[in-house]
Amino acid sequence: MHCGYVLLLVLEKYVLRRIPEKTPSFISRIYTLFFVVVGWVVFRVENLDNMTAFLKRMFMYVPVSKIDIITSYQNLLYVIPYFAIAVIASMPFFGILKKRIENGKSMFLKISCDALSLIVLLISIMYLAGEKFNPFIYFRF
Repeated sequence: MHCGYVLLLVLEKYVLRRIPEKTPSFISRIYTLFFVVVGWVVFRVENLDNMTAFLKRMFMYVPVSKIDIITSYQNLLYVIPYFAIAVIASMPFFGILKKRIENGKSMFLKISCDALSLIVLLISIMYLAGEKFNPFIYFRF
């Protein structure tokens, strides 16, 4: 699949040339995320048949019953805080804040940001170690 990414980069650089420069940044991000998510399917599945089935499930409409909606709603409530954190963290606000902290003179702010990063890393490791299923894809290789 790495060849697919290389092919995409070559196509974008030499064939499409000016199109990526003219598109708004949010369109470029959606375009990039689409190909990254589809590319990760290769790491998720064990064989080609599973890959085609997985891609079909990703992009096909399937009607759902009310029971499925209720159970998925309960699962969604579990995911909402993480999704909110991800959306907020993807905003440019944190980049601006990081520049201000790095350029500032307050050593306390610099140390607190490093400590916060370390705490988030440790919490992430604890979540990974505490689960029966490890979503880390390279764990299987």
